[in-house]
Amino acid sequence: MRKLLLSIAILLSSLTLSAQADLGRQLWRNFNFGWDVYRTQDYRWRNIFIGSGYYYHFETFPKVYVYGGININWSKYTLYSNGRYGMDESNSYLRTTSFSVPLYAGYQVFKTSGFSLNLYTGPTFEMIVKSKLDRYPYDKINRFQTGWTTGSILQFLYLFRARVAYSYYPMSLLSDYNMPRSAFTVSIGF
Repeated sequence: MRKLLLSIAILLSSLTLSAQADLGRQLWRNFNFGWDVYRTQDYRWRNIFIGSGYYYHFETFPKVYVYGGININWSKYTLYSNGRYGMDESNSYLRTTSFSVPLYAGYQVFKTSGFSLNLYTGPTFEMIVKSKLDRYPYDKINRFQTGWTTGSILQFLYLFRARVAYSYYPMSLLSDYNMPRSAFTVSIGF
């Protein structure tokens, strides 16, 4: 796992160093916020995030790009009392704060005057730094999560971007139960 994190850090550093003059502009331009939602019979997950990142376009393949970013996430899980993850007689609320690093590869499907559509896919690495169950610290979670995301970005009027994606995290969030997560994501940005 350390080798994987080191490889990611080296990749992001090399991309950042190769385009330092463009870094500040891209971080401002790629600022985004959004939300993830998911619901089963056992729980409901809502996540709000803000973040930014950097796009690197290849000169030889101008429609192909890689994206590296960082997000801050605030999640709330409603664990239904009659569900598989029920903690007591009433619904329980698990809240987490985390940092996530999405690394995507994408392709620009089309670009016209004022509009463009990109498709992308790639892993997301998440580190949960804080967790509470019903306002009390809760440590029975797996703090390092890895997920896979596939989605699309529609840019319109040269300024706004809307992203729609689906993410799947196969590793269980809770260490006591098998609770893999998935989410439908909507975000907007510049």
